[in-house]
Amino acid sequence: MPSPSDTGAILEKGREAFSRIQNLLGRTPGRYLYDLHREPEEPSSYELIQAAGSWEKALSAMGVERARAGGPHYTDEELLSSLHALLQTLNPHERLTTQKAARHYARGELLAHPATYILRFGSWRNALSAARDPARKKKN
Repeated sequence: MPSPSDTGAILEKGREAFSRIQNLLGRTPGRYLYDLHREPEEPSSYELIQAAGSWEKALSAMGVERARAGGPHYTDEELLSSLHALLQTLNPHERLTTQKAARHYARGELLAHPATYILRFGSWRNALSAARDPARKKKN
């Protein structure tokens, strides 16, 4: 565990990084998005947890207001329309992996993170298939 002075410095740097990332994304990032968008010199989520004891305690110590639980709620059609629109902008032979989709999401080109699509449709492949389907029905 870091010393109290180190803890304060880590949390202050984390607060600045968190604020920058929050402004970039337009919403409160979780650990994954925080680490994805932080600069190398900014503390990692692991370092923040080590300094505060948990992610929740780190957020509290940094004065971060959490977004409501579960984040925004989108209908299947909203998710599929967003993914369909993104697919239309890509080269038809380009494979849209979850990593590429996460980058599009970070740039605001996709409504939700790929993990949301996987949870909703069972797999990334199912989500892509449903988005390409003209009838646009949720695949079970």
